[in-house]
Amino acid sequence: MYWTVEKAEIAIIRSVKGEPKTLPHLKYLIQTYDDGRDVKDAVSKTIAKKWQKERKALLWLKHLAHNSSDPNIIHAVAQTIAQLWKNDLDILAILKDRARSDCAPHPYLQCWIVESISRAWKDNLDTLPWLKDIAKNADDWDVRGSAVQILLQGWKNDPDTLPILKYRVRFDRNEYSRSDRCEVVKDIAQGWKDDPDTLPWLQELVEDDIDKDLAIDEIILGWKDDPDILPWLQELVEDDIYRVRAIDEIILSWKDHPDVLPWFKSLAQQAFPIKSRFQDLIIDYLAR
Repeated sequence: MYWTVEKAEIAIIRSVKGEPKTLPHLKYLIQTYDDGRDVKDAVSKTIAKKWQKERKALLWLKHLAHNSSDPNIIHAVAQTIAQLWKNDLDILAILKDRARSDCAPHPYLQCWIVESISRAWKDNLDTLPWLKDIAKNADDWDVRGSAVQILLQGWKNDPDTLPILKYRVRFDRNEYSRSDRCEVVKDIAQGWKDDPDTLPWLQELVEDDIDKDLAIDEIILGWKDDPDILPWLQELVEDDIYRVRAIDEIILSWKDHPDVLPWFKSLAQQAFPIKSRFQDLIIDYLAR
């Protein structure tokens, strides 16, 4: 039988009238329906609300949340349990268990569970340490990234948050996580701009060739008026890969600085084996 949300709602109306076969019928529906989450959401919530005081219903929902391999069932049932039986001692343990990679069939489900625990049990003393562990040690990079973003949004002022963010940038080198790492670099550069360690940390990323372009962008964006940035860029010219980038930034932002013209003249006297854009930039600047 093809089920829609509307048909599930009909079953809900029948349950209100007290038909004794409704609960087993709805249980069967949530276990067997295959086409999406909406119906399963509606049915699991119906079971929970109608039989919230019935121990068997709760035990059945717990069993599904703990043992089902269907991510839609886990999502629907776990969400309902967390909302309506939040104070049950087993609930948090069940959700944490499902957040482990060997228990959750899909990373997006792990991310959802991590977000749900962080939101519903934010004041629980064990939540923050658990979240920190997920941010550093979860098997899937997407789950680690989700935990990092939750820390950033909910616990930015915790003394461990910034070190965890820095750890992710330096050591989470999965190629698919690069976009997330870039976001974290931006978050650190802009969210901790007044931290005296932030600029040196960004410069270390450049030196160690870690997300180097982005680190340079953030340094120029946030510290252009720092008197040490021009000398730092001049030193960066020694790097063959970023020589042109450094020259471009100097011309764009420091072309009228009194130290720049003599420095360009000294560069023009150096010998280069082949003609390059670097030389063209020097010639164009001196010709102005």
